[in-house]
Amino acid sequence: MAEIDLGRVVGRSAYECAVAQGFKGTEQEWIESLKGQDAEEYQILTSSSEVQENVEAGKLVDALVMKEVFQSVSEGKAAIASAITDKGVQTGAEDSFAVMAQNIGNIQTGSDGGGSSNASPRTYTLSYDGAFLHTSNFKLQFYFVENGIKKIIIKKLRISGKKGLNNAPNTSLYYRVFAKKDNVSTQVYYFSANSFSSYTSYTTTTQENIEIDLSEYDTADYIIFSTGRGSGTVYYYPTTISAEIEVYF
Repeated sequence: MAEIDLGRVVGRSAYECAVAQGFKGTEQEWIESLKGQDAEEYQILTSSSEVQENVEAGKLVDALVMKEVFQSVSEGKAAIASAITDKGVQTGAEDSFAVMAQNIGNIQTGSDGGGSSNASPRTYTLSYDGAFLHTSNFKLQFYFVENGIKKIIIKKLRISGKKGLNNAPNTSLYYRVFAKKDNVSTQVYYFSANSFSSYTSYTTTTQENIEIDLSEYDTADYIIFSTGRGSGTVYYYPTTISAEIEVYF
């Protein structure tokens, strides 16, 4: 077979092809453009706006941005879960956002620090119609059955009583409010009613809109009406107690 000597085949270089396709710059600049970006020059994007800016500029978006986003979300969920749990509703960082939203709705709102509450109050009504003896310890105790009570407003309280005999000694009936913290009850309010000094008519004491802040306690515990122990002759004291109390959580 005869051989044909074509001599040196001359064609356009890769750089010239690139120029023909629209590349603008020197051959050295074109060579530099072929090099990949060094790892230390990668930019980790941490927001959606940065990602969008780089995409629009024709730049490659580092996959590590997804790791950063997931890490940020994870830390945010942990912080939210901790805050909800601190408000009394157990929540885990692994819970979904839907569960967290539901748990937030279950938080019982207490006082906002301005003398009012964001939550609707619940009302307790107390009443007693009877008597006590001067030589006995009168003790009438009402427990708050709900936990998490952070404020009490005594909307109206009326204590009425009189002597059972004309020569009976004067005596007073008082009431106290107790709150609980770490399972220990502490007196947070005390009030002494007027002395029962009238034999012919009732002596009446009325209180209204008495606000008792319990934000430093776990909850309200109980309210107690009582007298100290008397001595001497037994005397009978007809007594009526009525109260309307609002509680806030």
